[in-house]
Amino acid sequence: MRTCTRFDVGHRRLPFFPFALLWILTAGFVFHGDDSEAFQRGSALLSRLFMEIGNNYMIPVDADELLKAGIKGMLSSLDPYSTFVDVQDRTDVEMLTSGSYGGLGVTVSNRGGRLIVTDFIEDIPPSPDGLRIGDQILRIDTLTITRDVTDVRQYLRGQPGTEVHLLVRRPGTDEPVSLTLVRKHVPVRTVSIVDTIAPGILYMKIDRFTRFTAPTMKPHLERFLASVEPRGIILDLRDNPGGLLESAVEVLEFFLPHQALLVSTLGRKGDLQNERTYLSRSNPVCPDLPLVILVNNSSASASEIVAGAVQDHDRGIVIGSPTFGKGLVQSIIPVDPQRSIKLTTSKYYTPSGRCIQKPFPLHGVHSARVEGDTTFRTLRFKRTLHGGGGILPDVQVFPDSGSNYSRKLHGKGVFTLFTAWYIAKEGKSTTFPTDRKLRSLFSVFVDTMREINETETEYHTGQLLSAMRREHYAENVIRQAETLERTLRTSRPDRVTESWDDIRRELETEFAFQTGGRIKRFQILREHDEAIGHAVRLLNRKTDYLRALQQHH
Repeated sequence: MRTCTRFDVGHRRLPFFPFALLWILTAGFVFHGDDSEAFQRGSALLSRLFMEIGNNYMIPVDADELLKAGIKGMLSSLDPYSTFVDVQDRTDVEMLTSGSYGGLGVTVSNRGGRLIVTDFIEDIPPSPDGLRIGDQILRIDTLTITRDVTDVRQYLRGQPGTEVHLLVRRPGTDEPVSLTLVRKHVPVRTVSIVDTIAPGILYMKIDRFTRFTAPTMKPHLERFLASVEPRGIILDLRDNPGGLLESAVEVLEFFLPHQALLVSTLGRKGDLQNERTYLSRSNPVCPDLPLVILVNNSSASASEIVAGAVQDHDRGIVIGSPTFGKGLVQSIIPVDPQRSIKLTTSKYYTPSGRCIQKPFPLHGVHSARVEGDTTFRTLRFKRTLHGGGGILPDVQVFPDSGSNYSRKLHGKGVFTLFTAWYIAKEGKSTTFPTDRKLRSLFSVFVDTMREINETETEYHTGQLLSAMRREHYAENVIRQAETLERTLRTSRPDRVTESWDDIRRELETEFAFQTGGRIKRFQILREHDEAIGHAVRLLNRKTDYLRALQQHH
């Protein structure tokens, strides 16, 4: 019998054909329905093709790689979430169920083509001989690293106790730094921030839904209810990509009545294995305390299950921007001792019957329809809701994304790199610099980075000049273009000054994080966070909260 983990939701040469590998293509499967003969014929054809390639291709073929390519090709014709899970790819799957993985406990992000350490999983200061925020990874063991974050993650993770050798470029140092680090058990961050952000208002940031999410939340909720006069709770699910469906159900049980419908899943017609209804199995810890859920366009799957159920039952107010729209459930199905497939086996539906899956292009001939924008009603106040495109918040608040220039600086990792450089120069005990000193240092720092400074006009002028040289324009014409390029470079607008308010806020936030951790960063961020501010105002005014809860979209 197959065993599945349910998500709502990431060498040898061939002297002869390895028949053992064929098992996952042809053996152990029983096809049902009108297409059974077609599937059997297809299996035989795939086996024959595999044998012919293995025995007759002009150079020896790696059987495992060929097999993997074939499986990935088949799955890519289904939907964006059905994927092949090799033995090296199991970490993302296992860490949600086990709650930990083997690695260094750092987050590496692609910032303008640089692979930079931007966060630590555990909110503790790094050791002096370890990785630091702002380190650019150049090499892992003997592998020179390109721009692929997935590769970096794969090579940094491994068996706890094993060594990994890194070469990094560190802000504030002239030469690359060599590091030898030991992998450890790293806990998966699930509830990263718990804070009483106003009298009687508890804020909880949930980064991902794992088997430890509800057990982590419960004691915080119980202490909060016992120690203060509670006004309300804010669950922040922004940027939460999802996780385990069962974890989302456990979180909902804290807030919704016993036997309340939380979510249901439905597979193909007649597929009883993937048809399931989830009801609350216990009395809620917080049965009627005002509740706000914060979401954005990166809140997906399990986050949408929680937000959708709270919204459908009129149990709380959803604030933010429309969510991602992932309403498909994946099951991890082993196909041999080392390999599995993460296969979309059903859709999930919120208590009102909504499928929030947004439409996506299907590449294969077998393209199942995804529900569109259908009207539904909430269960208590009969408010109008829509399906087929994520969760539409009750109160829409779109974050201030800053100026184009500050967004460009963020995308290139400039705030992270500058802050790391400044702290290395001044020492970690330094305080945030005065405004004049900060602007002066930052302007000089940015001036050293050509790809940051170059305006769109300068870029296109440079492209024009290169084309003129290739096409052998007259020297006097080329000189005129060179003069224009120099003029543009020397007369570019002072974009640091123009965007200084946004830049300063980003630098203050990054400085707080690199010197004091994510709690300190959160304390800075929440002062400018309109969604949190709106949530606090509603929870402080009961009539406004009830009015928002009952208003129709």
